Amino acid sequence: MLSKTQDAGLHPISVQNNATRKNVLAIQGAPLDDSISNGVFEGHQIIAKTTGIGGAFNILDLFLKGGEFLEKTVVCPPTNNGCMLLPPLIAYWEKGVTEDTFYEETSNFISVSSLKGDTDEYDDTILLHEYGHFVATQLAHDDSEGGQHVLQDVTEDIRLAWSEGWATFFASAVLNNPMTVDTKGQGAPLQVDIETFKNFPSVFYTTSEAAISGMLWDFLDTAASGDQDNDPAAIGFDKIWKGFTGMTGPATMESFALALIRQNKEATDPIQTVLQGRKIELFPDTGEVEEGPLLLGNTQHHTLFKETLDTDSNPFPDDDLISLSVNAGQKYTVETLNLTNGADTFLTIEDGNKVLLENDNASGKSYVVACDIQCPKNDGTTLASSISFQSQTALQLFVRVKRSLQAPNSTGLTGSYDLRVTSSP
Repeated sequence: MLSKTQDAGLHPISVQNNATRKNVLAIQGAPLDDSISNGVFEGHQIIAKTTGIGGAFNILDLFLKGGEFLEKTVVCPPTNNGCMLLPPLIAYWEKGVTEDTFYEETSNFISVSSLKGDTDEYDDTILLHEYGHFVATQLAHDDSEGGQHVLQDVTEDIRLAWSEGWATFFASAVLNNPMTVDTKGQGAPLQVDIETFKNFPSVFYTTSEAAISGMLWDFLDTAASGDQDNDPAAIGFDKIWKGFTGMTGPATMESFALALIRQNKEATDPIQTVLQGRKIELFPDTGEVEEGPLLLGNTQHHTLFKETLDTDSNPFPDDDLISLSVNAGQKYTVETLNLTNGADTFLTIEDGNKVLLENDNASGKSYVVACDIQCPKNDGTTLASSISFQSQTALQLFVRVKRSLQAPNSTGLTGSYDLRVTSSP
């Protein structure tokens, strides 16, 4: 028996020892004779032990399950049996040698860790997570630059958060189980239930991979499949897939959610319920046309989302214009703060149509727009804006907030923020 599939089928898969030798693993068992079984085959034998090279065949089995799941649900029409839409996939695994588990997009292979401290050849959800990255790259698009990430982080690069959240969800969808398990050698395994998040209760925003995997599962699960939180948007994997492959712009949770709403307008309310349960605000401010006034010491909450009649254009650039009355001789500080969902604000103080003052980042830093893994995090303060000024006369001014034209790729196209003005003599 070889650790590879036949060349026919959805796509060829092989498990090889390493990228240099590229040896397919093999094992031979004793012959089985079913000539006297009267049509009922009985008997079995174990030919690949878990302590040996059995891990290679579990890897192969899991990747076959991933491909078969896609074939049965969304990829191949019933009249086109065995259609090949995915390219060949190689997994590298050598017992006690392979160091890390990851998907490599350029050369299109998956490496599976086999080191004693943290082996992954029998971590089914980890294997299918990497297969989910492969699927995203080959059948949709994945804009993540990679980098370190942790489940409890809610300030990730919005592209990274989507990529990792999708991959975790995909593993659960294939296994029909919301529990993700990552064994850690002799230590206790990491276990995360993306249905309940018992161990990670505070996961929110489009910049959280945990929140994204949970929302995608909420779009999928039903009472029959173990729904525990009565989600109203059980729309099924086929519709999730259409949203996944129908995203425009960067591959992020906000792009996916807008595609999902655009394609399922009858389910807008339940979809929004799931999104808002994770504090994702893809909706306009209340009173978008005349916002304000901004009162001294008060904090207003705003979104950078604006609907248009042409929903295919969403999200549309939003300008929040808020009136501000100032007195003579007072020093004022106007600032955006508590930025969430990948917001990056640009702040101006205006008198009529005249811009008096402007600020992009309160820190004074400039970021490369087309940045890679060195992009700033969406931590709520890094990309905030602040302007301090003193007025010589009493004036009626306006505060304008919009998305920064210099927003780095780690941020979203929309987002949310708080706006505050303080004063001192």
